[in-house]
Amino acid sequence: MEKQTFCIFSVLLLATLSLSQGSNDKERKAYIVYMGNAPKTHHISTADRHHGFLSSALGDEDVARRIRIHSYGKSFDAFAAHLLPEEAERLKPSEMKIGDLFAEWGSGAGQIDPTKALDPGLIYDLSEIDYIRFLCKASYSRTILSIVTGDQNTNCSSISPFGGHDALNYPSMNVQVENPHSSTTAAFIRTVTNVGPEKSTYKAAVKAPKDVKVTVTLDTLVFNKVNEKKFFKVKVQGPPMEDTLVLSASLEWIDSNNHKVKSPIVISNMVLPIGI
Repeated sequence: MEKQTFCIFSVLLLATLSLSQGSNDKERKAYIVYMGNAPKTHHISTADRHHGFLSSALGDEDVARRIRIHSYGKSFDAFAAHLLPEEAERLKPSEMKIGDLFAEWGSGAGQIDPTKALDPGLIYDLSEIDYIRFLCKASYSRTILSIVTGDQNTNCSSISPFGGHDALNYPSMNVQVENPHSSTTAAFIRTVTNVGPEKSTYKAAVKAPKDVKVTVTLDTLVFNKVNEKKFFKVKVQGPPMEDTLVLSASLEWIDSNNHKVKSPIVISNMVLPIGI
């Protein structure tokens, strides 16, 4: 565990395999249950450990023995098994448990859907110059910038401005409150690139607590070709936060092809520890 890690999680990634059925039950499908890196201890065999895990999860030792196909333990820790839909659902990872104060910064961490990752619909494209512009916005000195970039000629004055609260084309949006006794307003400028169907229309869906107002302009994005880019602006308005540490909201772009592209929005009245 790294010293600055602020949450602990495990991942069980279920991916369907094209394996022959090992059971007469036609509802069963073959899955790989991925459990992370291969363990270093060998006081119990990999097969026995996976059998014990599966037995505990399903509550039936005989069924667990019958449906497990193969165990992997050299390069990574996983096993293949024929599972019913409800058994596969039971083995999926539960919602990540982290400290309440830092829950917003854990959004999207710990789990991955490989199928959806192959077809995101929209992406927030970033290049090296975008990150340098962000560091310039954060008032990094030329000396520090040259250390980060490895280029002695890096100069903020030669980089065109991007605009917005953070000057970074990133999905998440974070507002650090400067005065907790006053209301907060911040504007974010973002660009998304269409990597889905040529003809796509996305509508903005905002979720926010009653004291937070999130306004999106434009709230509908119409694409006519692949790799087409669209700009939009997000204005976030929050209340005084004398007695509140964190307020969270979200923006989600949704189209008719089942794409959902989500951006966490956080208003924070706290100094984050290193590592977040």
